[in-house]
Amino acid sequence: MPDGPPKRDLIVLGEPLLALIPAAGVPFRRSDVLHRFTVGAEVNVAVALARAGLTASILGRVGDDLAGEAIRDDLRREGVDIRGLVTDPQAFTGALLREVIPAGGSRVSYLRQGSAGSRIGRADLDEVLIAEHRMAHVTGVTSALSESARTAALGFLQRARSHGLRTCVGLNYRARLWTAEQAAPHLRALATASDILIGERAEAAMVFGATATDALLTRMAATGASTVIVTDGVEPVHALIDGHPVTIPVPPAAAIDVVGAGDAFTGALLAGIVSGLPVRAALDQAIWAGGRATTALGDWTGQPWGVGGRVIVPGAAGEVSR
Repeated sequence: MPDGPPKRDLIVLGEPLLALIPAAGVPFRRSDVLHRFTVGAEVNVAVALARAGLTASILGRVGDDLAGEAIRDDLRREGVDIRGLVTDPQAFTGALLREVIPAGGSRVSYLRQGSAGSRIGRADLDEVLIAEHRMAHVTGVTSALSESARTAALGFLQRARSHGLRTCVGLNYRARLWTAEQAAPHLRALATASDILIGERAEAAMVFGATATDALLTRMAATGASTVIVTDGVEPVHALIDGHPVTIPVPPAAAIDVVGAGDAFTGALLAGIVSGLPVRAALDQAIWAGGRATTALGDWTGQPWGVGGRVIVPGAAGEVSR
């Protein structure tokens, strides 16, 4: 007897947002044109899997409004399964305003307090849908949204593990959503339910109370995660893979918009792992994809495509494929 349909690759839990962003280098207050994007940490990761030729699904909420309709359309076009994306008629779709100023980085203003995405709870955790997948991913952003979202994020990982899914947690601390004191214990709780744990150096140090690389990796691995990764912008990526330390340099990229680079990194990493690449090889494509994502405006506009979970890395710069 057949075992049923093949498993889908990744399911994420998070809030999709509508982003309005002027052209790079144009201050928001002087912009005449705003570009609309669908964004959100977990959304970006799901798109990365779909672009890599794998299957990805999302659990979340949007409002019954134009923004929610646009988000649904964007995700459908990228190939993300939105069966678990609930339309909440009692709340609005979350949004953010952002500007990209070369000398000053990116500045974000959120419009998400009381949003549909912040109202997600355990009742939204479709157990049948979760069980259809091989891997689950959530970030600390979801936990920052509300008490019900915190409960849902941890419950999502627990249910995923009960169905045999491999779990990934990105710390993704957002200072505009909650304080470090509020966030740290909840992010540690998420980390203890992860098989793969990823954090940017400053946020990981905040959560685990260490700054030296070896100590930081050791404390992250003490959560039980078999793979722990510390990123640091253009500095080398450090990882502990089944107890073995790895350091990988980050090549330079012609960055236009750095927001979303970490999610592209995570997505390409998970795409490689779920497709059967060793973690070390998956890290190589993750680093390249993270850099590639910074070369265009928008969180996932610059994310690369691939086949079967293997991101297509082009030839040398300036080389024409023909």
